[in-house]
Amino acid sequence: MSTSTGFWAKRRKMSSTTSATAWRGSSGAARELYGRSFQTLDLEKQTAILTRISDRKTLQPDDERGNRFFLDIRSRVVFSYYTSEAGLMKELTYKGKQMLEHWEGCPHPDRHGDSE
Repeated sequence: MSTSTGFWAKRRKMSSTTSATAWRGSSGAARELYGRSFQTLDLEKQTAILTRISDRKTLQPDDERGNRFFLDIRSRVVFSYYTSEAGLMKELTYKGKQMLEHWEGCPHPDRHGDSE
């Protein structure tokens, strides 16, 4: 039990440290681009920075830490939402341990995740 607790505590600490460092990098990008901290920027400028660090296709070498931060935060938000009552029960309409008779497929237009 203590091994498991130690592992997760260490992982949480490592992840928090990484996120904090990456966040400072994102805030540094705000200072470099706009001369102010990220939190004080208007929504349009915040969106521009988040768009810049979230798109791997247009990512600049200096944005790598910001991209890792963005992916980490996005992953945590998605996980938190879909393990909450709102995400799991209401949106996904999870009914517990039941066998599906038929898979309707992914509802998204590109149907990602479905096999042909």
